[in-house]
Amino acid sequence: MYMFGRHDAVGLSWMGVERAPAPDAEMVRGFDLIAQLAPLIAKHQGDGTMSAVLLAAADPPKKIQVGNYTMEVARMRPRVAPVAPPGFAAAIFIATGPDEFYAAGTDVSVTFVPNTPGPEHAGIGTVEEGAFIDGRWIPSRQIAGDETGKVRTCPCGVIP
Repeated sequence: MYMFGRHDAVGLSWMGVERAPAPDAEMVRGFDLIAQLAPLIAKHQGDGTMSAVLLAAADPPKKIQVGNYTMEVARMRPRVAPVAPPGFAAAIFIATGPDEFYAAGTDVSVTFVPNTPGPEHAGIGTVEEGAFIDGRWIPSRQIAGDETGKVRTCPCGVIP
């Protein structure tokens, strides 16, 4: 997600991935997300409406600018002690309108600050979980309020 969203990559080729003893579930989910988002990524490459973050376990929050907002993206903190050491957290953000974003990622929390005159802070009105099927957004459930902080893996979402 990071390479496509932050660096406008058009492809990815990892060396030795076929030598793994078993498929890496995180990698498979990541490639599935990129496949779903491919038409949207291609449409927004190079126009400043897309970015991404990649956070290691000890990384501080990162700020990125997408559209009319600066987003501060941080790792979600586990509510219980993790069984295994945390891996990377990543997310891609694509602005499809002045106040609408598609986001996909895992284990991140996001705050929005407007880059335009007016209020200093912005909130999230609505979050939808869902999937892109044949290039069309199909929502599966709507999340609002404190539920957005409980979503640890969001396949794709629209944030109007």
